[in-house]
Amino acid sequence: MNQENKVINVHLEKREKKDYLVFEFEEVSEVCLNDDESQNNLKSIFVKLLAEITKYSVELRFIDNSEYKTGLYIDVCKEYIKDLNKEITNVRKSIPEKLKLK
Repeated sequence: MNQENKVINVHLEKREKKDYLVFEFEEVSEVCLNDDESQNNLKSIFVKLLAEITKYSVELRFIDNSEYKTGLYIDVCKEYIKDLNKEITNVRKSIPEKLKLK
């Protein structure tokens, strides 16, 4: 099994009065926290994460953006990333060895 670790940085941004949770994959993915598409956007991020964890031991790292000031979203997203990292670890452990890419 490939034991390579991969860190994916995650941060919050505000653009045009909307809040975005940004995942820095090779191709950046984001979730607008203020619109109806957020659930669909989260699903696509989960698909990307699942693909990544078959290849690497993945850790999401929340990066504080000094320009972003909405405290409630900061607190919630930090906790969300923390919980998501726990789930990533659990899912990675449950993937059969033959399905993990080498």
